[in-house]
Formats: sequence, structure tokens, C-alpha cells
Amino acid sequence: MSVLMLLAAIAVLSVAAFLLAKRRALSSAGGNPRLLHSLARYYGWYGALSVLIPALAALTLWLLVQPMVIENRIAAALPSELVADNAKRDLTMADVRRVAGGLDVAVAQGTMTEEEAGMIRTEFTNVRDRLAAVGVALGFVDVGGVHRGLPIGLRDQYSQTVAVPPRARPRRPR
Repeated sequence: MSVLMLLAAIAVLSVAAFLLAKRRALSSAGGNPRLLHSLARYYGWYGALSVLIPALAALTLWLLVQPMVIENRIAAALPSELVADNAKRDLTMADVRRVAGGLDVAVAQGTMTEEEAGMIRTEFTNVRDRLAAVGVALGFVDVGGVHRGLPIGLRDQYSQTVAVPPRARPRRPR
């Protein structure tokens, strides 16, 4: 669920809490607002804030913690060679994000359905070509015998590595 949808749901719940708290305050006074200690809308605001503040606090906390939780869960499922040090882990997670983003683009453009993207298998389709068709470039470098730039299910499919040419040395003019 997107953050915008969550904020809209929190707003709806807060408005509902405002109306219910105001109605309850008025009903406790027998419908006479003069018998209330405070204005009825103050009771409504108290109800709205009692919903709004904890919900926004929980949402903020989750938005801060979510990337760490998801990356740790993904890293735990990857082979130890891909997460041996922080640099390899960061590169692997960037590749995972790129493939996930590419699948989202493919679904948005109609090249794949959500079911196809969720159940994609390297044995039956060439994911690299399907993502390249929608403009997603996947890197492919062999780092220590482990294919980089591919998610775990794809790296076994490709047995060739693309050598990265060394940088040419500039020549001095004579």
C-alpha cells in the first residue's frame, strides 16, 4: 500500500474519530452543549488527535525502519559470496532494486502482467531480454566467480561473463 493511500486512510479515521468523539460528548450532556465543560469540538479534536498522532508515529517509524528490514531479509536469502563485505552487499542490493524496478516498469508498460512478473522463472524466459525491451539495463560483471548484476535465480542461467575492458592509458603527444 502506498504512503499516500495510508495517509488518506489515517485522515478518514481521524475525521471519523472527530465526529464520534463530538457526538459522544454531546450525548453525555443529554444533547445540551451548555452542560459540557469544554466546547464539543474540543472533544472532537481530542478524539481525532488520539487517532492521528499514534498512526503517524507508527507510519514514520515504519518508513524509517522498512528499508533496513527488507534489505536484511533479502541479504539473508542471498549466497554468502554476494554479501561478504559491505561493497558487494551494496552492489547486490542495487541490482536487486534495479531488477525489481524493471519488473514494475514492465508491468506498467503492459509488457508483462503482475502474475507473470511475480512468477517469472529463468528456466522459461530470458529476463534480461524482457527487461531490456522496456529500457532497463542490467549490468553483468564477474566478481570473484560470482555473476554480478543478476538476481539469485538468474546468475546460473548465464555462463559467459562480459569482460570489462581496462581503461586505456592516454598517450603523450610527441
